[in-house]
Amino acid sequence: LKPGLVAIYSDRDANPPTVVRLEPTVALTLAKGESPHPALAAGAAMQWSGHLNITRAGKYAFSATTAGGK
Repeated sequence: LKPGLVAIYSDRDANPPTVVRLEPTVALTLAKGESPHPALAAGAAMQWSGHLNITRAGKYAFSATTAGGK
């Protein structure tokens, strides 16, 4: 497996273009009105999927902060 997670960005329009790419990190910060990809309108839906390879034992916490999303 290549490092990263598969990111799916979908426009919220009736006939949405979709952008799928491998992202090396899940960190994403967008300014108000900014789009994650030039082919998409602002406010696109975003989804990440993939596998996490934990190589060291221990306790881990995962979190996400969204504005107006779920």
